[in-house]
Amino acid sequence: MIAVPLSCRRLQPLFSEEQWLTIADRLVLTRRELQIVKLVFEEAQEQTIAGELGVSVNTIHTQLQRLYRKLGVTSRVGLILRIVHEHLAKSREADHSEPSVRLHCGSRKAA
Repeated sequence: MIAVPLSCRRLQPLFSEEQWLTIADRLVLTRRELQIVKLVFEEAQEQTIAGELGVSVNTIHTQLQRLYRKLGVTSRVGLILRIVHEHLAKSREADHSEPSVRLHCGSRKAA
């Protein structure tokens, strides 16, 4: 397995405020959850996030754990990938109204 460092700072500018709101809407994120997600994208640690939002580090830890469960992930990397995936899924929906690959199910008769 090859590990590749993922710099969130490169990803963060990909999303305009409108895109962030679309992602939040699709994932049913609260305003606070969206604030936390944005700070995670900026690689902010729990202590920094707590300071930015005026809450305790324990509160941020708890909110991150709830976010992970809500989105079906187990880590910050998983959270970032889920957000990016959601953004890409929305982009694909906008670009393609029909799937580009069709699967045919059924049995074939031998010739």
